[in-house]
Amino acid sequence: MKNERLAYIRNKYNNSFGLENTSGHLYRLNVHNRAEFIFSMKEERIQVGVHYAALHENKIYNEQKMNSNLGQSSFEGKTTVSIPFHEKLSDVDIDYVVEKVNKYANRC
Repeated sequence: MKNERLAYIRNKYNNSFGLENTSGHLYRLNVHNRAEFIFSMKEERIQVGVHYAALHENKIYNEQKMNSNLGQSSFEGKTTVSIPFHEKLSDVDIDYVVEKVNKYANRC
């Protein structure tokens, strides 16, 4: 039942945002200005997570003088957020998240 509900939510999000996410535990998307997006979503009472820091930009790797050209990892590390994704979200909750993500994602 839990996995069926998550699949339903993921499909609804995918259809609403034009994405093809397949994860069973996170629903992530990219925004232009992550800090502004997170602030805007917090104002709307929606908790947003940050999950994918670019590891090669971590201080420990910089100390080792790692000079990798990992542009996609850097991009994901700066723009990726996760939105509410759990089986206890009601359809009203899902619609609210979709509405607010659509409102802020393109301008943040």
